[in-house]
Amino acid sequence: MFYAPVKQKINQGFGLKNTAPNMLAFYNSLGFIAHPGQDYACINGTPFYWGGNKGLIEAIYWDRLGGNSLHIITEEDGHIYRHIYYHLKDVVVKVGQTYDTGELLGKTVNSGEGSTGPHLHYEIKEVIKDQYGNYQTINKDNGMKGALDLELLVDKMFVLDHLALLNTQISILQKLIELWKKFLGK
Repeated sequence: MFYAPVKQKINQGFGLKNTAPNMLAFYNSLGFIAHPGQDYACINGTPFYWGGNKGLIEAIYWDRLGGNSLHIITEEDGHIYRHIYYHLKDVVVKVGQTYDTGELLGKTVNSGEGSTGPHLHYEIKEVIKDQYGNYQTINKDNGMKGALDLELLVDKMFVLDHLALLNTQISILQKLIELWKKFLGK
């Protein structure tokens, strides 16, 4: 399970049922049957964070439609995923480095010809490593060029809120352990 990279609401979700009707022809022209990710409504300069386990920065590049772009590779439950972010202003990570849950990745902006306004586009594709060590998208013919339904993979909870909740739970457990030790006389 991955966590939301920003706290903002999703203004366009994944797939046919969540694609804005006026945008369907645009996605069809790109070879998608519908919107291949989630769009978070952000103002320019909104920080976004890594919401998975250890992630390897695979690529940072300019995409004509997506603007400044970032790819992160992660392994979860025997699967390898590529996390793709578009419409970025600043990217503060470096290719080849590994990042932990909750670390700042960069800030958003309205970059790329495919952007209709300031937002963060996030999508996930399952990949495999080929014999040369390169990551290749699988299931490319699913109508979404391999993009997966984020409603099934991404918790709506903002990653920093998730970490704060974990810290609270850890603090409570530590207090319970101390009480238990006192009770046992240790």
